[in-house]
Amino acid sequence: PFPPALDRVAAGFVPSLEEWDLRCGLPLHVFSDFRMVQDLRVRQRELGVIPTEIHLSASAPARSLLECLCAAPSSADALEAVYLQVKPQLLKWIEAFLQATRSVYDLPSAPLLEANRDLLRTQIAWAGEARPRLGEPDAIFRARVLVALGELETELGLLERQRRVDA
Repeated sequence: PFPPALDRVAAGFVPSLEEWDLRCGLPLHVFSDFRMVQDLRVRQRELGVIPTEIHLSASAPARSLLECLCAAPSSADALEAVYLQVKPQLLKWIEAFLQATRSVYDLPSAPLLEANRDLLRTQIAWAGEARPRLGEPDAIFRARVLVALGELETELGLLERQRRVDA
């Protein structure tokens, strides 16, 4: 449920983007993410995994990060937070997962995760090119997002898993 919720947050800032290419580009990336989520859900069903809650409850680990992102002071800050802070972290987690599970039973899922990884790289590059045109980021908001990302990573135990992969 986190990726679609993240994309809904990003989509909410589209109307406030002033540059036309960004108003067109952001929805394209959001749509691509929704397609990727759809493909991942198909793969889950193939594996016999029944997706749980579609919407994030107040107790879900990513909830505080999403609330933080919704409070972005501007569309520029939202774009930077989602595409230049959160998505690079998602990319890092996917790459670590792919590395850790190279020879595991579910090798057929690897191409789907690799496609997700490549999509994230494309989106991060797009946002990196767009960011300088949007003005100075709000340093306090940026710091809040980093704290929320750290809390999510800790809560999910991803740091410990990454340490085991690196060892």
